[in-house]
Amino acid sequence: MKNICYIMSLKRGLPAFVYREIENLIENKFNVFIYSTKYGKGIYNPPADYKIEKLSKLKIFTSLIYHLVSHPLVIISLFYSSVKTKTLVDFVIALQYSRQLKKDKIDVIHAVEGLHSFSIAYYCQRIYPIKNIVTIYGDALYIHPNKQFLKKSLDSADLIFTVADYNKQIIQKEFAQDENKVFVRRLPFDYKKYTAKNKISILITGQFAQRKGHEILFKAVKLLNNKNIEIWVVGIESWGDTDGVNIRQMINDLEITDQVVLWGALEEQKLRILYEKADIFCLPSRFYRIAEGLPTVIIEAMSYEKPVISTKHAGIPEVLSEILVDENDINGLAKAIETMIKRKDDWKTMGSKNREIVKELYCKENINKFERKIEQLIDGK
Repeated sequence: MKNICYIMSLKRGLPAFVYREIENLIENKFNVFIYSTKYGKGIYNPPADYKIEKLSKLKIFTSLIYHLVSHPLVIISLFYSSVKTKTLVDFVIALQYSRQLKKDKIDVIHAVEGLHSFSIAYYCQRIYPIKNIVTIYGDALYIHPNKQFLKKSLDSADLIFTVADYNKQIIQKEFAQDENKVFVRRLPFDYKKYTAKNKISILITGQFAQRKGHEILFKAVKLLNNKNIEIWVVGIESWGDTDGVNIRQMINDLEITDQVVLWGALEEQKLRILYEKADIFCLPSRFYRIAEGLPTVIIEAMSYEKPVISTKHAGIPEVLSEILVDENDINGLAKAIETMIKRKDDWKTMGSKNREIVKELYCKENINKFERKIEQLIDGK
């Protein structure tokens, strides 16, 4: 197996395309190491089994001593060069990384586009002779703060990869790189995952609390064993201390991760988009220490002319006549979902009926009753 080292920033985790690229390399029997200049969390984070080298002041210091003893003239020369070219920080980082390259028995460096990765790779190659490839996505061609040293880094690279012929032309003309050294490559992309699918989307919104019935919905969908059903979950942790649920754990335990999309907490403008795009709204409310009252999210879904599935809980039957199931009835909810899917031609009629109910119950006159009661109280009537 070949060992490849990525030099890059993980300030916001891994970019999606780099994550896919690394997974593809691992699948093709490469050992992948990541030497990170910065480290933080993002949407795509390195799995626990990734080999990651983080910067360490102690390692930098001990590496400096090691290099000065091993090849002092090279280190002193590179030090003066880094001061002159304003790349001292990159040289210092390379002291640690170049020594680690030897320990990890790395076969090739892959410098991923960034403000420092190319020059760090350049110094690593000078300290510890090794093959060096770079990938330019585009930004470096325009915003790199040290274009002169960027050219020097590209000159020392064994191969240069970029993602478009347009970029290749710039690299060849503006940075004087041999066309036989610059290659256009397509980033790993699984088009099968980005195929439009005729899925039924079920939206549930609210706190991640026992009384909202997330567990009942998840188990009902699991029971149906219909991969065309996708649950959209919007919400935040429970406000209470004793009724919170671990949504992610539920999904993992039921093995339905491929059927659930967790949106997190959304501001109203974004939530409206989901209301509009979802096929069905479902909130299987239940009594858990306290009752729900009348969940506002049901009113919101009805106003968006969505067919709604809920339970015979608290005030919900006051606004919904169909489709209602008993609380905690997993089988009943599964049948209700199955029935709703079969009645797809009726969704528009059901949704229109729901909106008319909302318009009647929540008209301006009814809403104003609140203010009138307050005025009457104040006026002593």
